[in-house]
Amino acid sequence: MTEQLDIFAALEANERAERSAHLPRTFIASDEYAPQELADARTAWWDEHWHMKQPPAPRMWDHSICQPFGSGTAHSVWVMAADLGCRHFNTDCYCVGDRVYRAYCSDCQWWTPIAEHEDEAIRAYHDHCWPGWRSLPICTHPNLEKPPKLPADYPQEWQVPGAPILTHRTWPGTRNVPGRSPFGGYDMTDPKCLEKK
Repeated sequence: MTEQLDIFAALEANERAERSAHLPRTFIASDEYAPQELADARTAWWDEHWHMKQPPAPRMWDHSICQPFGSGTAHSVWVMAADLGCRHFNTDCYCVGDRVYRAYCSDCQWWTPIAEHEDEAIRAYHDHCWPGWRSLPICTHPNLEKPPKLPADYPQEWQVPGAPILTHRTWPGTRNVPGRSPFGGYDMTDPKCLEKK
């Protein structure tokens, strides 16, 4: 039975390799590939390097937390991360830095610029896909166990599936949270909260 499972795993790996042969096996800053293609390339890279005792870090784009998000709504988003951190210890090197992030709108087929923080990529995605989100009325969270309370004058045009909300929160709880909007979109931290840090 184990041999049969190994054969199926090998066949699956070969199929992945054929499907992703044209994809890069390293970090790229290009807008040319969709998130699923980048994820396929990373999986293929691991298929090619699994036999190594200590394979080098792939330094490729991978899905960030809970991705993809919002499929079935307007502007579904993929957030991708790449770890470009240094792996050289006690030596000089030319490594480029730390983790970087990008967001991709599946409906627009549009990438945000590369950002140092996930929240920067999410804000850029919202600026493109949900223009005007920064001027939404602030929602309150009297209890984080319950959904946020919308103000009485909350605009009707923003009460649609996938729409974000804006809440006032303080550090360290300022991450933009997917799915926490009553409409299924992001619960975005009011940018004015971030300026006060």
